[in-house]
Amino acid sequence: MKARTLILIAAVALAQPLAGCMTSGPRFTMAEVRTLKPGVTTKAEAIALLGEPSARSAMADGSELLQWMFTEAIYIAAEGRHVAILFGADGKMIRITHQSETRI
Repeated sequence: MKARTLILIAAVALAQPLAGCMTSGPRFTMAEVRTLKPGVTTKAEAIALLGEPSARSAMADGSELLQWMFTEAIYIAAEGRHVAILFGADGKMIRITHQSETRI
């Protein structure tokens, strides 16, 4: 067999384990979410801690709903986290409107 063919076979064999892996969204933990405090934590502090939000929704009253969604799947195991946090027009956290964590 030619060296070029052997290199191609080796590359495919080494890449195969990566084919079953998928990650989406900023990685964050629910322990990090629990450190956020209504009336104290700012939008900038939440973004610094959790990463860029996956979605933003502006409300008519000037408040903003930020959502972080993280998903990771490796072969037959998967985990996901979702948190939605409402911030007032002043940029301070009002409350967590939704949080969930799933592991399969």
